[in-house]
Parts: sequence; C-alpha cells; structure tokens
Amino acid sequence: MWSTTEEIEANLSSGDADRVAEGLASLAFHHETLEPVTVRAPTPEDLACFGDVLPDEVVGHLVALLGTYPHFDPPLDPAQAAETLARMAVRFGPSGLALEASLAVKACEAPGAVTRAALAAVAADDAVRVAEHAGHYLSYLLAGEPEVRAAVVAALAGWSSNPGLRAVRERVAGELDDDERGRVMG
Repeated sequence: MWSTTEEIEANLSSGDADRVAEGLASLAFHHETLEPVTVRAPTPEDLACFGDVLPDEVVGHLVALLGTYPHFDPPLDPAQAAETLARMAVRFGPSGLALEASLAVKACEAPGAVTRAALAAVAADDAVRVAEHAGHYLSYLLAGEPEVRAAVVAALAGWSSNPGLRAVRERVAGELDDDERGRVMG
C-alpha cells in the first residue's frame, strides 16, 4: 500500500495499534517495491499501543525494516538497528522477536561490543516491562559466541539496583555456570 512520508510518520506516531501497523506495512511495501520513502525509524515507544505482545505481522515488518531499510532519517547502522530491536525484544513478545533481535546482535561486526551497548540501552531506558520477554532475549544471547555470552554476564552483574532488571537476572540465572552465577548474583 503506497503512502506518503507524512502519512507513514503520522501513523507511526499515532498511538493507535491499527494505524501503527498500517504505517509499518506501508513502509514494508515501499521497501519491497524499492520506492524510497524517507522516515524516522520506528521506536519501542511507537509500539506501546500493542500492549505486551506484538502481532506477528508487526514483528515481521520490524525485523525486515530495522535490519535493511536504507532510508531512515537519521540512518541506522547495524549496531543501532540491533540496539533498537533489543529494546523492543525486552519490552514486547513474542519470543520470536527476541530470537530475531539476538540474531541481529550476533550478525554485527563486533557482537560483544554491540551486546554491551544494547544491554546498556536496555538498562538505561528501563525498557523491561515483562521479565519473560527479556529472559527470552538474554537466553538467546547466552547461547551465542563466548564474547556475546561474556558481555551478557557482565551486564547482568550490574543489574542489581533495578527490580525489573533483577527479575530478569534471576530468570536466566539457571543458564549460567557456577562461576558466572557467582559474578552475577554475588
């Protein structure tokens, strides 16, 4: 469905689930048809109207767009896209979003550094709303390469002052080895 830049921007900012979904679908259409429309990237705040779980179609559009859409203003590099997806994954379900967000981090040039930045952004903006969603995301990251796993463990060790982050830390504690658990929980 063809839309103007202004229509897409208005839909993304509307706070109405149907309109936000329409804005994402329009943007995906422009991406698929190679008709450039320059808009800002969707944010987790734009998605709040969906509640705690995003529709599968919305997740599909987000993953496709944030990873590859070349006409965001300002532009998103892969690390910024991974950070945005991380903030979305810890706030919303389903777990498929968490998997895609973890894959975006792992596909970056320096996945350990991107993991650290993404988890710092998660902690800084208090993005965690449902510990289960964040737990899925961290579980997928913990299954990654040693540098990604080490970055997750380091982040978890610093997540003691915020109750929401502590709940996530406790949720994934069983996936840590004894040494990691000592560093995180001790």
